[in-house]
Amino acid sequence: TVTCMVIQVFSNGNVMLDGTRSITVNREDSKIRISGIVRSRDITAQNTIQSNQMASAKIELLGKGPLWNNQRRGFFTKLLDWFSPF
Repeated sequence: TVTCMVIQVFSNGNVMLDGTRSITVNREDSKIRISGIVRSRDITAQNTIQSNQMASAKIELLGKGPLWNNQRRGFFTKLLDWFSPF
């Protein structure tokens, strides 16, 4: 679940939403950001919407920490880790 704010209301009643949620688990910081356009009639009585009901949806997952850093390592460093895992 990501809490979003209405960024823009279009003349046809559609709204543009944008929201971010940060999560930290085991020294891993992850951030999910979602934005897109939804029809006002698709918003439920609980003021929620499913991501599959968003048009032009943009969903990003960003992070930092030991596991995220390991995924960004270069080929040579990964090769050295294969020979010496410690």
